[in-house]
Amino acid sequence: MKLHNINFRVIWTIASKDLLDAFKNRNILSLMFTVFMMVGLYRFLPQFESSETAPRLVVFDRGESQWIADWDADPGYDLVTTTSQDELERYVADRDFVILGLTLPEDFDPRLEADDSITLDGYVIHWASEKSVETLRGFFEDNLSIATDKDIHLNLESHTLYTQMESAGYAFLTSLMVLLALSMGGMYIVPHLIFDEKQTRTLDSLMVSPASHLEILIAKVIAGGTIAVLAGLLTFGINAALVTHWWMAVLACLSGALFFVAVGLLVGTVLETRQQMVLCGFLLMFAMLIPALLVTLGSFLKAGILTVLHLTPSVALINLVRAAFANPIPVQPLGINLALLLGWAAALYIIILIILRRKDRSNG
Repeated sequence: MKLHNINFRVIWTIASKDLLDAFKNRNILSLMFTVFMMVGLYRFLPQFESSETAPRLVVFDRGESQWIADWDADPGYDLVTTTSQDELERYVADRDFVILGLTLPEDFDPRLEADDSITLDGYVIHWASEKSVETLRGFFEDNLSIATDKDIHLNLESHTLYTQMESAGYAFLTSLMVLLALSMGGMYIVPHLIFDEKQTRTLDSLMVSPASHLEILIAKVIAGGTIAVLAGLLTFGINAALVTHWWMAVLACLSGALFFVAVGLLVGTVLETRQQMVLCGFLLMFAMLIPALLVTLGSFLKAGILTVLHLTPSVALINLVRAAFANPIPVQPLGINLALLLGWAAALYIIILIILRRKDRSNG
């Protein structure tokens, strides 16, 4: 169908009706409420857990300082040592609570003997609040000063670390929450709307109306996509401290919504009962989560298996979400993952159009 033959007024009429029906549907509202309760609970639960655990210090010791053993024996905090600066930075970035990274120079012990005061380079994650950073700085400056009987100062300026597309911890779990929100908005709500239309015979009326298959499809994408994008952006908003590039967050939501709405349309088009849709939705969600969880095993998996996992839509989406937290954004991996996700979505929309046309011919 040519673009100039598309009736945008018809598309808007169908889409606005679907949006209105969605916000009136109690099942859909309860489903979204459950999702956001889960997202909110996860967002604030680590804060309560971290308040009950000892502060953690991660140290990369360039000169094998004799003080490490003394600091490790201190029961007031946890000490973790790393073998490289990169390992320290990954450790700080891959946690879901705020910790302090510390690099000891090679001449740390001689300088400590010669000077009454010494400044060390400290590292914190970008999503940490100013209050938590200052609390950690003050705590470890006091404790290390007492342990060494010297004035220890921590320099955190320009030492902010950012999560990356492969980061675990808070970044990865938040990406799963975004995936969950987008899937609920597209993969669950869209089939419910289609099922309600089948019950009220509204869908049959649409199929015999002047609206074309493409116009009906576009309207469903707009309605389902709007709900999915709002759900995804709200999840990003709850975790706003983690986001460094909002344009990337919007792009991840739009591309993820396109894919999950396509899945929802396919489910709603093929299946006939609500029970079938619920069961299918559960199985599809399980199928989406498994690759996303398995890919975190990284080096424990064979290279071929890891390659296949990175071709799945769920892994592509969580990589796009984590790109919104990274600084700088890796351009090439971003383009690959975006192309993968949009390619999956395009394939599903083609299948849906073919099914709709076949149904129309069989009914005709």
